Amino acid sequence: MRTIPPDTARQKTAISFAQILIYHRATFSAGKPALQRMSVAIAVICLSAVIFLWRPLIGGEVFLPLDALLHLHPWRYSYERVPVNNHVWTDSIRQIYPRRLLTNEMVRQGAWPLWNPSILSGVPLLDDGQIAFFYPPGLIFLIVPLDRAFGVYACVQLILAGLGSYAFARRIGLDEGPATLAGVAYMFTGHTLTNLPFPELSGATAMLPWCFWGIEHAICSGAWRSWAVAAAMLGLVVLAQIQLAFYTYVATGCYALFRIVQRDEWCTTPRRRLLIGLALTYALGLGLSAVQLLPAMALSAQGQRSDIGFSLAPPEERFGSMLRLIFPALGGFERIGPPPVWGPPTFQVPYPYVGLAPLALAIIGLALGRHRLAAFFGILAVASFALAVRTPLLQVFIALIPPYRQFEDHTRWYMVWGFAVAVLAGIAAQRLYTPADAGVWESASPGAGWRVRLPVARLLLLVVGAFIAGWSLHHLALFTPQSRFGQYLTMIRSQQLLPPLIFGVIGLASIVFLRFYRRNAAIAFAPVIAIAALDMWWYGAGFNTSVPPSIAQPTTDLTRELANYPRDRQLFQVLYPPTRQIAFLQAQPGPFRIHGADYDALPPNLASAYGLEDVRGYHSLYPARYNRLARLIDGKDYRRTSEGNVSLRAFLTSAYERPRLLDMLNVQYLIFPPGSATEMRYPGLELVHESDEGRIYRNPRALPRAWLVYRVATIPDDDAQLDFMARPDFDPATGAVVPEPLPAVGPAPAISDPTPTVRYAPNAVTVIAAPSVPALLVLADAYYDGWEVIVDGKPAPVVRANYTLRGVWLAPGAHTVEFVYRPRPFLIGGAISLATLVIVTVGMLVRR
Repeated sequence: MRTIPPDTARQKTAISFAQILIYHRATFSAGKPALQRMSVAIAVICLSAVIFLWRPLIGGEVFLPLDALLHLHPWRYSYERVPVNNHVWTDSIRQIYPRRLLTNEMVRQGAWPLWNPSILSGVPLLDDGQIAFFYPPGLIFLIVPLDRAFGVYACVQLILAGLGSYAFARRIGLDEGPATLAGVAYMFTGHTLTNLPFPELSGATAMLPWCFWGIEHAICSGAWRSWAVAAAMLGLVVLAQIQLAFYTYVATGCYALFRIVQRDEWCTTPRRRLLIGLALTYALGLGLSAVQLLPAMALSAQGQRSDIGFSLAPPEERFGSMLRLIFPALGGFERIGPPPVWGPPTFQVPYPYVGLAPLALAIIGLALGRHRLAAFFGILAVASFALAVRTPLLQVFIALIPPYRQFEDHTRWYMVWGFAVAVLAGIAAQRLYTPADAGVWESASPGAGWRVRLPVARLLLLVVGAFIAGWSLHHLALFTPQSRFGQYLTMIRSQQLLPPLIFGVIGLASIVFLRFYRRNAAIAFAPVIAIAALDMWWYGAGFNTSVPPSIAQPTTDLTRELANYPRDRQLFQVLYPPTRQIAFLQAQPGPFRIHGADYDALPPNLASAYGLEDVRGYHSLYPARYNRLARLIDGKDYRRTSEGNVSLRAFLTSAYERPRLLDMLNVQYLIFPPGSATEMRYPGLELVHESDEGRIYRNPRALPRAWLVYRVATIPDDDAQLDFMARPDFDPATGAVVPEPLPAVGPAPAISDPTPTVRYAPNAVTVIAAPSVPALLVLADAYYDGWEVIVDGKPAPVVRANYTLRGVWLAPGAHTVEFVYRPRPFLIGGAISLATLVIVTVGMLVRR
């Protein structure tokens, strides 16, 4: 292979970045058109994604853990038991699918998916970003049938992740082979496969390499058009998921500053202009995503995570994470049923695993390669891993950025870790395959001093290696009575050792083959790419769940009872199979709310798929007021919404402590599984349904969805309001507590006024009320900023009643009251996003 003669005027300097790119494009796989080589790389990445997800894409299966659903109440009592592939990672069926179902229905009705009335007595639907509604690939959920959309969407995100890593690797001068390896390595990292079933997380993961590509492209060209493209990438990642977007902004921001300081010789753009372009890019990215970002910030300011704490990970957890870089199944759980055909017999979350071959290549990339970016990605990998395992570095990070503490799951830093390792693996593969072209990668002459000859990448490897070795020896406490060596050795020996051995040996052989085989680049890179993919497929394919929809086989009794219900009911129109209890509840006149009185009774969110409304809810971020009310009902400390570093859920598992407040939330039906010991704690209930699935009781004391009160107490302080509601003499049926004075109400009429009627529409509630005297209308729906009220066509102030419900003062007479949800952050954010979209579009058309 020929070498590039150095420029006679600059023999002691590195070859420019432009020369590197031109050189590799000209020399890699000589004789083959560049477009053909790129097409092969794209085909490899796309084919890898399709093979990994062939069951939902081609086999007609559903990329959702329906097998786990059949082990939950009430399905477990009406359907034949099936093996469960993953009984822990079930949020996609518990939370994502019901919210997507509601989102699609609201869009079909011509409304924005802003408010979810089916859980937590009403909660913002769009604001927490988990439906990634404005992320463009999310259109798949509106076009493709929902049961198939999850698999198609996951495949698209895998392909985007792989192509983005490939594009970035090519951008920094890697050939097609190393760039393809980087793409495959990133698209199948443990983080990617762990979060593949979650549309918002997989979307942001897919956008990370594209953000790096956009920044690199903009810095190299310096053109405004390139900065506009980078801004679009940065906007898309926020539209996908905000926490991962924050990580992306931190990582790409550090990278951009590093590249501007390290500016290539051929780059004539002044650093000041590059910094201005960078600042504008991030501002435009945030502006483009304002329609999602501003509502999320507003919800965060009022959310239940405001007092969440932080704790460092114990040393055992950190050491275990390092061991799982080699033994990913370490500490796994037993599966419910037989092991999968392809995958380990035990169940374990695949992060932080990145594959043995890519990890080995990353270390080689730091040890041998002198690529100008090796040191940066080495530091990025070490820092992101340290943040993910909650070392003191995370404590420093939180001290510098206090709002960051609201992010609960710090293991998501593994996204950045996986990308950095993938890039380093590509750099190492390039160095191994083209050792004769050391001049392309070296930045020092043979006679340079040790400070130059020992690049930062190697120094980083030595320092980190020495620290890990020293800390590990200290933690293991060898040759002492407190030695942990036997404990970890037992953990290692208790898992399958053959797969790591096979993947390690074949991976090492493929790396050696890559180093010495020269005849054909495609043949040289094929083994290492294949073993990197197969390694991750072994641990990742068994983690994610794909099952046929026909997996649910009802019992004979259930089939006979369901035959009495019309087939056109919503009971039969969703992916979840029908049950007796749900069929009974759907047949009752509404509106009303239900409550699973036991922890495992009809888990929160699942009933919303059938149009039923639950007083509980499983939601990542929701108003703190409702959390505190739920804790008050549960008889717990309602002055806090978190315990340590865990955000508390509103599951109302001990609502029998203050049942009159449960009545206030319009809970008409309480559900109990078979053999429940909690039934006796709820006296005065009326049994209305009994079957193999358990019992359903009607609550005769439940208040209607809306009612009139004629006695109001004004208490400005929030805690004092809750204290007042905790008193035994507080009766929400006859009185209410408000934070600000209202016009006079009452006295209560001798003959009760008619119960207000309530009608729901997307993001709106209409109430017809006719008080005979001045009264406060209380609606048993959660209060949140953005709700407006119109009484008889005229705006009126919304009253926050009973700490977290909505209300409005009414004069005597018949009234039509319309509650409409028009959140200002969404409206302002939408205007900003629209204006920014115009600016970015114009910027992409500018050629300068």
